[in-house]
Amino acid sequence: MKKYLRFYSVVTKNEFKAIRGSGFRSIIYLSGILYLTFLCIGFSNNALLYQNKLSKNPLSNWINIEINKRTQDSTERLMNDLSDPVLKNKYCIKNLYFSKEFGTSFLDRTGLSSGLPLPKARTTDPKSSIIHDLFNRDNVVKAVVADNIFQIEPFGFVVTETFLKKLGFHYDSVSYLSYRLYGGKYVPVPILGVVKELPDHADIVCTDSFYMMQLHIYPDDSLFSKLFIDTHDLEMVKQLKDVIRKKTGLSNGLPVFDSLKGYNNALCVLYFSNKFPEISRLFNDNLSDLYKLKEFQHVHFGTFFEAKIEVTAQQAKNFMQNKRDFNFDYLAVEFSKLDKIKDFSAYIKNRYNISMNMETVTQRQNYLFSLNISLGAIILVLILAVLSIVIFISNTLKNHLDRVKRNLGNFLAFGTSGHKIIGIYIIVVMKILWVSMTIALILAYFSGELFDRYLLKNMLILEGDQDFFSLFNIWLVLFIIVVIAVAVLKTLVTVTLLVRQSPGDLIYEREKHKC
Repeated sequence: MKKYLRFYSVVTKNEFKAIRGSGFRSIIYLSGILYLTFLCIGFSNNALLYQNKLSKNPLSNWINIEINKRTQDSTERLMNDLSDPVLKNKYCIKNLYFSKEFGTSFLDRTGLSSGLPLPKARTTDPKSSIIHDLFNRDNVVKAVVADNIFQIEPFGFVVTETFLKKLGFHYDSVSYLSYRLYGGKYVPVPILGVVKELPDHADIVCTDSFYMMQLHIYPDDSLFSKLFIDTHDLEMVKQLKDVIRKKTGLSNGLPVFDSLKGYNNALCVLYFSNKFPEISRLFNDNLSDLYKLKEFQHVHFGTFFEAKIEVTAQQAKNFMQNKRDFNFDYLAVEFSKLDKIKDFSAYIKNRYNISMNMETVTQRQNYLFSLNISLGAIILVLILAVLSIVIFISNTLKNHLDRVKRNLGNFLAFGTSGHKIIGIYIIVVMKILWVSMTIALILAYFSGELFDRYLLKNMLILEGDQDFFSLFNIWLVLFIIVVIAVAVLKTLVTVTLLVRQSPGDLIYEREKHKC
């Protein structure tokens, strides 16, 4: 047994040296093919992931159908018809709802009204899946509530981080924004979430209920002027009370009392009696004098005005009963995937005479087209690489077997089984592949990472967290499995055809068989 194992080991070692070639020629050639293949896999995989990310981006998987006087009736019929689950499934429609777009005005960090162009706001359905999608891991910056935020608090905002920066706020330092109502009053509106991006490049997303609330004219409170302070530090609130007393020149007996208001009672509201003219002067011009004081520089504050919830509730009820009277701008259609977006565009054009924005349709189709191109490219690269490697191994092995045919005939004549010879060459081929793959993997990993980090990221700009190269992925595993399986199968067939010949035929080379 020991002699056989020694014989088996010596033959395997010698055959490995012979097939690898002088100067490791075969291993160098295979390593080169594998190195280029691994680079292609690393870059193609990330291109595929990026295109897949774009095609599944909830901000890209929907379109706006513009509503005007000509298309209003047709749009309502389309909305009703799409309640049919069969029709929705046919065109891969996930959800649809009406939407309003409008300009807004806020007070910035210095107490001034935001100038032109006005921030862009759009309404959304609180039940829409787009709300949940906005708070995916790659888009969310800060979230007060992860799910159903507008169903918990319908009178709040989801805003972009960029918009907050324009107003001079950091998302961690502010939880309310001073929003200008239709009548000119400023009301603190809670920030329910901060995200990197909103649909249609909007700055703010809110509910239809909020839009109706801000259109209503609310009566003034003649008894009190109110100041909200966006802080939980009660000691700071006491200090600010003293600052206001000194600022107005009134005595310490100034009647000020506190109240907790706003979403989750998160605001401290100070009430000042309007019978003092000093108070009226202080609250003129949006508290510009207080904004200049150093005591207020590190706290967010503003005039407090509270809309009557019962009025808004009645408006919401009327809205649900008379949607036709509400001046919507768009019918927003969300798709679960983009495969049928072009068919849907043709369908509504032929049936309802409604035209979609073809630029948007083309853009969405391009996402899908690029995804398919990336997928086809990586599959083609893998197929070509497998064929190149297997053809090279097959030719190298056949040439070697032709040279050692007599030796193999002697092995068979002295009792060595054909299965054992087949096993020797399978091990040899596996060792050559293993050495070549190890060299190629190391070279591809380091060169790909260096290329990604120091060249591509300085030349191309996608997204801050988007890598161009990642070698270890499912395509790499699949490629290695397929290469090994095909190489082993080809080796098995080639050597089997050879050892099926008689020892005499091999020794005296009586007959040429194609392997």
